[in-house]
Amino acid sequence: MRGRANAVLVTRDPMPAAVAGVAGSALSPSSARVSWTASEHADGYDVERRAAGTGSWEPAGHVGAGATSLGVTGPAPPTAYEFQVHAFTEPDPGRPARRRPRSRPRPGSRPAP
Repeated sequence: MRGRANAVLVTRDPMPAAVAGVAGSALSPSSARVSWTASEHADGYDVERRAAGTGSWEPAGHVGAGATSLGVTGPAPPTAYEFQVHAFTEPDPGRPARRRPRSRPRPGSRPAP
């Protein structure tokens, strides 16, 4: 017999690197900007927020690979918020998306009164 394979190797696109440098800053009493350092191999980023110290995260936005910040509207003053960001890769048809673990929660700043 000639050239029989006894193993199959399946590869996937590389996972995006972990998101780093997450920071939040208030733009107004009802808006903030979340920024981060670009992640290698990321096709985009999902940003989540929560009232500081609570357990429930909610989506704050979804941006493409070239983005390193997101403007977030709707925070209710004077509540402090925390943000987290994770990078993802887009799947080919029929493949599940791959997500990198989220960044550590980072507090946003409050606007001056």
